[in-house]
Amino acid sequence: VRAPLTRDQGEALERGIQLEEGAATLHHLRTMTELEVRRLEELLRPEPPPGLTWYRATLRQGWKRQLRRMFGAVDAPIERLVRVRIGPVRIDGLGSGRVRPLKAPEIRGLASGGGRSRDERPPGGRAGGRRVSSGS
Repeated sequence: VRAPLTRDQGEALERGIQLEEGAATLHHLRTMTELEVRRLEELLRPEPPPGLTWYRATLRQGWKRQLRRMFGAVDAPIERLVRVRIGPVRIDGLGSGRVRPLKAPEIRGLASGGGRSRDERPPGGRAGGRRVSSGS
């Protein structure tokens, strides 16, 4: 977003925003650290506009353009949105437009609808026939 969220904006997002589908809530919202922002910006093409305030928002459900609509409702339009994880699959250093094979545990996690975190996944596993893309 162009400017840091005010206290009122942050509280409204955490309480939930009423959308057509129902009450849209964030599971987690926090400002990203300088290091996190630097690592993310290195992966993005085209480069994001300078001076943005970056947030990490976690959803348990995802409706069409949910984050954009939620932030817009509190007068904090999103300038750049980057999905860094879908369930158990993370972009982890994958630049814009790049792909990689999914690991078997990632495929199982997506197929089961489970969103296990990296620490909960079993180690190893053979690569599956699907690939993750870092489109931004």
